[in-house]
Amino acid sequence: MKDFTSANTPTMTDDHHLIEFNQLSSFERNILFVLAKLGPSKGVVVKNELQNLYDQEINHGRLYPNLDDLVDVGYVDKSERDQRTNEYALTNKAQKALQTQLNWEKKCLEEVDEAEEEDSEALKA
Repeated sequence: MKDFTSANTPTMTDDHHLIEFNQLSSFERNILFVLAKLGPSKGVVVKNELQNLYDQEINHGRLYPNLDDLVDVGYVDKSERDQRTNEYALTNKAQKALQTQLNWEKKCLEEVDEAEEEDSEALKA
């Protein structure tokens, strides 16, 4: 799994990753975050982690079509683990999209922190 903590200067490519990533549903984005946390996993393991997150039952009819959609857009690799079980893993494209999203969120929070510091300094003056 790649390091999701380094801050990079946004580029045109990063903008493309942000736009594409944010067109996913929140459920699809959460699937990607779960796979980032777990690494390559069986669908049932992803399902269990999502159930913990949502504190409700996640049925197969919701999970697997979303996993297939993520495969179709190139964010998830699907491979056969055995004759009955598939394994799902993030692609490099998904890792880049998650990294770019995190960098953008961190930049936004840094700007909030800077604005709060400026407000605090102004009150002291």
